[in-house]
Amino acid sequence: MKYLSTIMTAGRIFLSAMLLLCQPMTLLFFAVYVLCASTDILDGYAARKTGSVSRSGALWDSFADIVFIAVMFVIMIPVIGYAPWFWIWAGAIGAVKLAAFITGAAKYGAVPFIHTYLNKIAGAVLFCFPFIYYFAGIGISGWIAGATASIAAAEELAIILSSGRLQRDRKGILIR
Repeated sequence: MKYLSTIMTAGRIFLSAMLLLCQPMTLLFFAVYVLCASTDILDGYAARKTGSVSRSGALWDSFADIVFIAVMFVIMIPVIGYAPWFWIWAGAIGAVKLAAFITGAAKYGAVPFIHTYLNKIAGAVLFCFPFIYYFAGIGISGWIAGATASIAAAEELAIILSSGRLQRDRKGILIR
């Protein structure tokens, strides 16, 4: 049981790779997609329940999240197609996240992933993106995801710029 959270995190990386083999927006795709998200939700819970919470586990969880998001970008680019406003917005969010990462790494000498409430909300909204896109198209899904991710990325950068030390479990800019 001690390694259950680690197995789930590794499973998310494996399942993310499996998504590349699924036809997008099919029942099989959504089933594997939900399994990926389930491991993201349950690995932290399992780590807390088994007393196996660790800094390296949190870093692996963040790495698995990056792999999952990168795979989803690769899958969704052909599905969404040419929606320049969406891709420009996604690139701008990526630039802010990269600036936060580089600034935090330089400032703290460590990987600066921060688990804020807004990052968790943005993660939940990004999880819902393919479902919202399937039913409502790029307009609604893109604006919801873009707005939420923009606010979360800006908050993360603001925390890194304003904090004297790395606080990975800081809940928000206004919450200590």
